[in-house]
Amino acid sequence: MSYDGAPPATLENGPRVWQGSMKKREIGVCLFFAGSFIILFLNLWGRNLENHDYLRYAEVAKEMIQSGDWIVPRFNGEIFLHKPPFLFWLIALPSTIHGSVSPFLARLPSAFFAWLGAITVYLWGRKIWSGRRWGMVSAGILISSYLYFWQGRIARTDMVFSVLILLSLYFFHESYSVEDPSLSTLFSFLFMALAGLTKGPVGILFPLLIMFLFLLRRSQLKYFIRKDSIFGYFVAAVIPGVWVVLFLHQMGWEEALMAWQESEILSRQAPFYLYLTRVWVDFAPWSIFL
Repeated sequence: MSYDGAPPATLENGPRVWQGSMKKREIGVCLFFAGSFIILFLNLWGRNLENHDYLRYAEVAKEMIQSGDWIVPRFNGEIFLHKPPFLFWLIALPSTIHGSVSPFLARLPSAFFAWLGAITVYLWGRKIWSGRRWGMVSAGILISSYLYFWQGRIARTDMVFSVLILLSLYFFHESYSVEDPSLSTLFSFLFMALAGLTKGPVGILFPLLIMFLFLLRRSQLKYFIRKDSIFGYFVAAVIPGVWVVLFLHQMGWEEALMAWQESEILSRQAPFYLYLTRVWVDFAPWSIFL
């Protein structure tokens, strides 16, 4: 029996169809993140800094540039220890090139980290659920949540801090599941250290607690005594520790202690259930599924 027609699609055209499908998916992912970038960055410069931007953070960065002192944060000339300096540095670095702290540059770190967080969630979701679709769904839910989107467009520490912890946990999960975990472990502790340099010790202790609970459930606590983990502790301690040492060297123990005691760190009070009452609004519209 002779066959004069075109060859079956599975023999000749199959690879082309598969390659075309893959290319469409890749284009879809690129378009998704390009659109996310535009949404987060659009008109960041269009309004002046307001109270919910935490005007003082932009002012601290401005005073860093003017004084040339990048170690001791100051607000109106007074020592400012409300937060460690990482966000102030992120604002001040591009502002030094620009010549001033603009509304766009003050909000730029939050917008960039919000976008980076969406990419991280996509990569994590794609790996866990073995598919681009669920990675995009995860990233889409994140970026369309009210609080995440709002925090990504204002000059506060919250977005930078949250995404640094997300990155730390993402690379921890990578280090837990790959054959050679050394590089992933290093990145995990590096981002943990930067989180500590953004909001203090909680940036280190919180991801460590999550790691501990994860490993405890799987009876894998030996992770914490691996050589790469021990080196990670060194990284997590040294990066924020260098700033602390330089700060103390410049200010002196007594003046630094007085500044810390007078800061808002000790005077801030909020009920423990605060976030339980806020979650329904902050994560709308997806909070209806909680």
